Amino acid sequence: MIIRLYINDFLVDLVEGQKVNYTKQVNSVENPSSRQSNVSRNLLASKSARNILNFEGLGISGSTSNLPYQHNSARLFVGNLCLIFKGSAYFEESTDDGYRISVYDGNIDFFKAMDNLKFDQIPLPEITHIKNVATIIAAWNNSLTNVFNYFLADYNGKTFYDVATSTHINIDYMVPSVQCKYLWNKIFAYLGFTFDLSIYDDVQFDNNFITYPKGILAGTVGANQLSFTFDNQKMISDWPYVNWLWAGNFITSFVLTAGTVIENSFASYMKCWRCPETGSYNLNITGTLLPKAKKGVDSFFYRVLNLENVSPHNVRDIINTEQNGPGRRRVKLIAGGSGTLDFDVPEPIFLTEGETITFIYDKAKDVDSDNSVLNFVADISKVDQTEINQTEFFKGLSVKDFFRELIWRFGLTPYTVKDENKIEFLTWDERINGAVEDWSDRYQGTLSESFIYGSYAKENRFQFKYDKEEEDFNDGIISIDNDNLDESKVVIQSKTYSRQKDQFKFNVPAPAPLGIFVPKLNLWEKELKTDNAGVPSVEYKPLDSRYIFTHKFQRTVVDTRIGSEQLGEAGITNTLQFANILNSDSFQRYVNDNYKGLIPLFNNSKIIKAAFKMNVFDFDNFDLKPRIFVEQLGGEFLVDKLVKNDLTSDFTIAELIKINR
Repeated sequence: MIIRLYINDFLVDLVEGQKVNYTKQVNSVENPSSRQSNVSRNLLASKSARNILNFEGLGISGSTSNLPYQHNSARLFVGNLCLIFKGSAYFEESTDDGYRISVYDGNIDFFKAMDNLKFDQIPLPEITHIKNVATIIAAWNNSLTNVFNYFLADYNGKTFYDVATSTHINIDYMVPSVQCKYLWNKIFAYLGFTFDLSIYDDVQFDNNFITYPKGILAGTVGANQLSFTFDNQKMISDWPYVNWLWAGNFITSFVLTAGTVIENSFASYMKCWRCPETGSYNLNITGTLLPKAKKGVDSFFYRVLNLENVSPHNVRDIINTEQNGPGRRRVKLIAGGSGTLDFDVPEPIFLTEGETITFIYDKAKDVDSDNSVLNFVADISKVDQTEINQTEFFKGLSVKDFFRELIWRFGLTPYTVKDENKIEFLTWDERINGAVEDWSDRYQGTLSESFIYGSYAKENRFQFKYDKEEEDFNDGIISIDNDNLDESKVVIQSKTYSRQKDQFKFNVPAPAPLGIFVPKLNLWEKELKTDNAGVPSVEYKPLDSRYIFTHKFQRTVVDTRIGSEQLGEAGITNTLQFANILNSDSFQRYVNDNYKGLIPLFNNSKIIKAAFKMNVFDFDNFDLKPRIFVEQLGGEFLVDKLVKNDLTSDFTIAELIKINR
């Protein structure tokens, strides 16, 4: 039979008389981290005039041919049989004898397409969102259909915050997770491939999520809207009402960049700032108060909302109605009876378009004399709510990295459909217990038999990354009973991080407190700081380029307070979604569930190279998925490789792994 090779649709002149080889292989049992491709190596093409022309002068002095550095499509025919339909040709070298060329097919097209592919190249519109309370509540309520979620866990940030006596779940340091199945689907769609995967709808595959992105708060302080200055002025002592500070009887100044300044409807000389747009704002007020009211009478400085239609005579009643509650309408910024009081009050607040802000001074009771002095600057800025958008996805984790993580976890072997852009995946259980073919009649003899897997050790570790180098509590181990192997070896090294070893009791701030254990997923780093006055504080720094696989645990229906301390917004939800505290993210769990059929193959292992009689058509039709039975060898085997050193001969070598039950 004549061997014909086409590269980039040009017929290649092959050197006559050479034996053309072809090896079929997928991921070898000998190396569980690899996924291999079929290959025909070292074909020798002559330096004929046609080849030199089609290869753009490759190998000729002064040639600028780019063929060794680009993708070259290839087809290989044996007679009328197209053995390689969608291959890739690689120019290895040019010598006086000709061009050395290798042709790959099978998994190479799919995995090659993922080379240098980043997630920000793949359209992922379903997980772009604004991080706020409404988004997170909606994700919890639609957890069965949402492809992203915010699972309750300890991310090592500020998990809760208090408003007066009420504790809220703090969304600011929560990190979103995306469903791995969603990313899997998007990768295949982008690359133009389809797939068959029997475990696609299994709970373990369906509930698999990965965190993204890192170090994202709920918002960042944006443009300043108003800067208001009240500079070292005495309060009005003979006034029986509150002191409205933004008023004509005080000297004030302001710089307005957004919103409007409006008058009180009862007294036009009293002013307020009107919010131009619904959203989150940051109000920062700094200054000093020197209280000098009558001895024993405290002074108060307030920020108050929505007084534009309230008579100045009634403002005190408005303030006092909220004095015992958390109070959104008024916030007491400072209070004191003696001595200069410094204050620096940052306040996140959620405002609706048209709401107003002004500033009030008052005393605990009316007195005839009050020489208190107030000095402050108030800045109002719009908080730009964080959009979790595509440019932030998976810095440092490539598409190929992510895909390999899933292949390893679920023990999947990919098989390419020859004439389609389609990948069929089998689990180890399906490979070992699936279809079987009887090759007894084809058996020609045993060429060699070996008993040690060179790439394994007595203890074979599936390894996570950890905060501490010496940690290994969440790794998986396959043990092999063979005294002649090395003691230990890492066979799979994940690029993702493990959860922390200890658990976190998540005390849900509900009317009836509920404690649920959740994992610790360290995606923030705490740094303790002390200011010049000796006041301690905590600064949270994002841990970039860190990814953690997690899983849906349960939905709990209980009324719970949730909010954003940064955005100043809050809400109530009756549905919560927790991250799984069980060992579903443990590599040992994956080993136990997805590699259990493979483990017996390693003990009393036997690797046989045997010769079989197989014509090129049967060779082409065998896709390596079925196990085989060979009576002369006394059992069943996985076919790790199938090799023809001469495609025109029936002589075929199979590398077989003995199946031990």
